[in-house]
Order: sequence, then structure tokens, then C-alpha cells
Amino acid sequence: MALRKEEEKLYTYEDYLALDDEHSYEVIDGLLYYKNGDPSAMAGVRPKHQIIVGKLLRTLGDKFKGKGCIPFSSPVDVILATSVFGDIIVQPDVFVICDKNQINEKNVTGVPALIIEVLSPSSAKMDRLIKYKKYEQAGVAEYWIVDPDARLIEVYTLVAGRYQRAAYDEDDTITLSQFSDIIIDVTQIFEDMTA
Repeated sequence: MALRKEEEKLYTYEDYLALDDEHSYEVIDGLLYYKNGDPSAMAGVRPKHQIIVGKLLRTLGDKFKGKGCIPFSSPVDVILATSVFGDIIVQPDVFVICDKNQINEKNVTGVPALIIEVLSPSSAKMDRLIKYKKYEQAGVAEYWIVDPDARLIEVYTLVAGRYQRAAYDEDDTITLSQFSDIIIDVTQIFEDMTA
């Protein structure tokens, strides 16, 4: 859900930093969004969401060990782009940075090698439509959408500037497009899901 505190205002990173800490926000093309959708529609992040984020972070941490890449999880600010349409500041659930020059004291600047969003009822539209389009336009080479309820991972790989989709369930493994030696067992991501 987009917020407009002033009808014509486009938010910059400096405006974003001045916001209250009561909610998590993102800025896309200068428009301010609640990170997890409308806060009145949710009591908090679902445990299932956090379990999957934790498993992804641990798995990627193990797989990228010694490869010069670092996995992160939200709430780390990623300044994806600045354009005439406004800043794009997101907090992906999980992402991987392979260029340490992108990491500074306050945020990460530039395009991650991999971005993963874990769906929740309040964020599905944002992840599937708005972020999908912005990640594709920014040149994110691989974007995953993880659906905890369907126990499915959609992998979008950038080919000639457009995303191509593949879907993986619990019986599958995923080979990262930029790292053919990194294979993720989908079963491990969804196993022991009690929440």
C-alpha cells in the first residue's frame, strides 16, 4: 500500500531516513510504501515467514562460503537505483551481495546478485507486481518468490532484460543461474514447517 504524506512529494533516501521507526518502509520511484503492506491488516510477521527466511539465510551462508559473496536478511536497506522517477529503496527478505564495494556503514548500494522475497498475505501484491518489475528493470539477475503456503519457489532469471520463470516444489533442487556449483535442495527450505 503506497503512502503519500504530501500529494506531490517524492521521497529521497534522506526523507526515508527521517521517518519514524514505528513501521518498516520502502521507497519505490519516490513513493513511500509500508514494507509488509497495510499495517492495519497484519498483527506482525508470521512465524512461518521468519522460519523460511532463517533457513534461506543459513543455507546461502553455507553455500557461498569462500566465494566472496555475502547473504543478508531484512531489515537492511538496499538503494537499488536513483532515477528521474525517484529513489528505489527496498528491504528484501534475503539478498546476496558479491561486490563488497556495494556495502557501506548505513546500507547496500546497487544491484544484488540474488534477491528473495517470502510471500505473506499482506506483501504478495507488492512482491509479485511492483518489486518484480523494479527488480527486472534494475537488472537483478535472479529473483525468487517463495510461497510458504504452496511450498513453492518461483525463480525468475534475467535473460535479455526480461525475467524467465521456473517453479520448484519440495521434490526439486535449484541451481543458481550465476553460480552453477550452488545447488539448493528445496525440501530443506520447507521441512519442519509447523507454523
